[in-house]
Amino acid sequence: MSKIDAEKVRVPISPMIDIIFLMIFFFVLSSMVETGPSENIDLVKVENCKPRMGSARKIYISVNKDGIAQMDDSLPLTKDLLQNSVRRIMNMWGSATVFVVRGDKDAFHSDIDSTLSKLKEAGAHHIVLTGELKSVR
Repeated sequence: MSKIDAEKVRVPISPMIDIIFLMIFFFVLSSMVETGPSENIDLVKVENCKPRMGSARKIYISVNKDGIAQMDDSLPLTKDLLQNSVRRIMNMWGSATVFVVRGDKDAFHSDIDSTLSKLKEAGAHHIVLTGELKSVR
């Protein structure tokens, strides 16, 4: 094999390195964990739970320790305003919408229950009550 043939066979490596880095960025960004809004809510620790996977639209409703509900980090909502907002969302996005209710660990159960009741009255079919996973020692 002559020197001219050897130069023709050389494969440029810089485009391959670019593709490798793009793939690394893609996999790192696509594997980021979803934490949801309202990180100022101190969630209750739970055991024996499985993460729910799905592609449906998720609306986060947070109930703070004072019993005040917020939808996706918006302004505080009264129970009737929450119910009307859920009806509008159900009309716009359909019944497959998932409502994720996050309650502060110091919130009264009656406040969380009344929020769940308003969601049910508004016609929500998919309601998830969530907490933070306990660390196992």
